[in-house]
Amino acid sequence: MASQLEIDRLYSHIGALANSQQEAAIVPASQTEVIVEQVPNSEIVKDLVKIDAFGQIIVDKFSATSHLGIFAAGDITDDPFKQNNISAGDGVKAALS
Repeated sequence: MASQLEIDRLYSHIGALANSQQEAAIVPASQTEVIVEQVPNSEIVKDLVKIDAFGQIIVDKFSATSHLGIFAAGDITDDPFKQNNISAGDGVKAALS
């Protein structure tokens, strides 16, 4: 995991500084995609609802969890799509359920 990430304005290279050895690496690139990993903060409900191996709350197509009356929406769920607009829609879906 990098502690610092540098991408030049033309996206011709990526530079990263590793946490452990503090060694810099520069990699040529013609395209750049940055993915931010997040760890779901599901600790508070881990004893109430089913959670997968990644800590995500398992929901059905109505955003219902394994516990009657508890719904979940957004990045904390096991839905594979993690985008703001999808999370907002999931919240509406849960409210209407």
